[in-house]
Parts: sequence; structure tokens; C-alpha cells
Amino acid sequence: MKLHSKLLALVAVAALGLTTVVAGCNSGASSKVIELGQLQATTGSFAPGEEYAVNATRLAVDEINAKGGVDGKTLQLDFEDTASKAATAISSFQKVMSEHPKIVAVLGSELSSISIPIMPYIAQLKVPYLSGATSPKVNTISDWNNYYFHTVADDSLNASLTVKYLVENEHRSKFAIIYDTDDFGVGGMNALKDALAKYNLQPLTVQAYTIGDKDFTSQLMAIKKSGADTLLGWSHPTEAGLIVKQIGTLGLTSQIKTVMGSYYAHPQVVQLAGDYTNKIEVLSVTDNSPGNPDARVQAFVKAYQAKYNQIPDRTAMHNYDRVYMIADVIKKLDADKKPVTAQNVRDGLAALQNWQGVMTSYSFNDKNLGVWAGVVVKIDPTGVSGLKYINSISFK
Repeated sequence: MKLHSKLLALVAVAALGLTTVVAGCNSGASSKVIELGQLQATTGSFAPGEEYAVNATRLAVDEINAKGGVDGKTLQLDFEDTASKAATAISSFQKVMSEHPKIVAVLGSELSSISIPIMPYIAQLKVPYLSGATSPKVNTISDWNNYYFHTVADDSLNASLTVKYLVENEHRSKFAIIYDTDDFGVGGMNALKDALAKYNLQPLTVQAYTIGDKDFTSQLMAIKKSGADTLLGWSHPTEAGLIVKQIGTLGLTSQIKTVMGSYYAHPQVVQLAGDYTNKIEVLSVTDNSPGNPDARVQAFVKAYQAKYNQIPDRTAMHNYDRVYMIADVIKKLDADKKPVTAQNVRDGLAALQNWQGVMTSYSFNDKNLGVWAGVVVKIDPTGVSGLKYINSISFK
């Protein structure tokens, strides 16, 4: 064998060995440290929205460790920035797993456009990945695997309840749709169309934009021309806020009476749209709200606000829950005298039924979808951080 060929063979063997180490190093844990990975954006266009997730995760870890950890074991958070890009997220996921092979679970991105491309690598490394991604596409793609856990409601559920509320409670029939062209937005737009079809309705116009856009004049003027009085939006918080603001600056509030959709009743929208939120009804179906009077919710809001000087959103709630959920799974493993491995944590998460968190009660089905209830909220100056809790609703 030539020297060059021998070197290539050695490199291949070494690479295979590294893969085995990364995937198999979770075989047992006698350490007093339990490692959790976290992938969120602290840079890029999604960073403002994921700031809540980062803060809440750290709050939960700090609280647990301050109380002695999990059965005497300290939680360690190994963080990597996704930079709001799928390619970076994949390399960040691989990096955190190679540098910290004892990670037993990864707290994943809120974004479908980030989490879906990571799915094959989750299956390869066999580590539970708890995701805030909401695209219905997650459940249908061929690379779906049972290490992927949803800790928020699927967009198809939120969309159906959004349309139901507007048709049955507010008697609306003239709808337009505006959506982001990423996986999250496309999934929501299709879910809204399906929900309208159940009432024999269809949108008068469907308008798209790209994440990072600042000017929505052309889309909003097309919506005005269509005659729609109700706008269904599937947007991230920054764009949602700018859309509501431009409805006001373009003088469209006399026609467009209501905007309802994912991330519209959100603290960022309150900040970005300002007084225009008082001239138009802005609503969302979401997993929970800081305005929910439930004592568990209010205790969390108080703790989060004390540490970060801001009101949390539902993203903060379910990220906080994810840490405590994993901690409870690990406690049960210890009680059953089972090693704390990624596989055993995965199995423990899958078995959870009616686990009560701050955001909701979680029960995972055969697709690891765990959330079956939510709330309707609207922007209202009398509410908490400008958001008023209306009522709780069930998806089942």
C-alpha cells in the first residue's frame, strides 16, 4: 500500500473512532455533573426573540443548582450560538456534542428553519433534542426521529384555533394572509388555509415576505385592495411588530380591524408598534401568557423579571420547563438506579404524561408532541407588559 493510501486509511479509522466516541460516550455517568447542551441564537436576526429562551434556561439551571442540583449532581449548560443560520446551527450542534460528549439532552432552537436541518444529526448522535419549532412539516419529513421532542404546540393546532376564534367569536369572513417564507412561515400559511377551508372560506389574498424585511408597503396595499378586514399573520416578533406599525402609518386601521397569528400578541410587537396597537385589535393563540393569573405562572414571571428586568414570553416559559422536565426525568432514573445516559433521558421524556410545568401540562404522544392546550391573548395596555390574557383553550 502506498504511503498516501495508508494515511487516508488512518484518517478514516480515526474519523470513525471519533464518531463512535461522540455517539457512545453517554454510556454511563458516575460524575457529579450533568451536562445539557443548548442551541439558540445570540447573534443574527432571530437573536431578539431567542433571548427569552436563553435567559429562562439559565434561570432554571441556576435555581436547581442553588438548591443542591439534581440529587446532588450539578447541572452544566454547554451553550453554542446558531447565529440564526441553519448551516451554523448544524456545525454548532456537532461542535457542542464533540466537545461535550457526556451531554444527555440538547435544548434546541425555537425555529423550524434551524431545527429541521439538524434532525438527521440528532438521529446520528442519538441525543434527545427538545425543540420550540412549530412547523407541521417536522412531523412529516422522512428524517423525523424519536429523539426529537416538541415542547410547544404544532402550528396546525394554533392555526385551527386562530381561525375558529375569529369565525365563531368575532364572526369574521374577509381574511388575508401574510407570512414569512421560511419553514415556520410557510407551514403556518398552509395551516391557516386548511383551517379556513373547514369553514368554506379562502383568503382574499396571500402575501409573502422574507425574514429581515423592513418595508411591507406593497404587501399591505395589496391586502387593502383585496377588501380584507382581518389579517392572519405567521411572523417572527420583529416583523410582526413592523407589520402592525405600518398598518398604522399607512392609514389602514379603518379597514383592517384585526391582526391575529403567531407572535403577534408579543412584547416585541408592543415595543415596535407603539401606539398603533391601540388602534387595531392584535391577537394570538399561544401556549401561555405572562398575564395568566395562575399562581405558578406568576411566580415564574416574578423570578424572571427580578433577574432580567423584563417580562418573559411563552418562549421563556417552555424553556424554563424543559430544564425542570429533564431534572425530574433524571431524578426518576436515579430512583430506579438507572444510569443517566442520553438514551435513558430520551425514554424518560417520552414516557411523561401530565407533567405540570409553568407553561402547560405536557403529555408526549408517539411523535413526541407534548402540548395540547393554550391561551388566547391580545395586546392591551391594561395587561401584563401590554398583553392581556383572555382565556385558556384545549387543542383536544
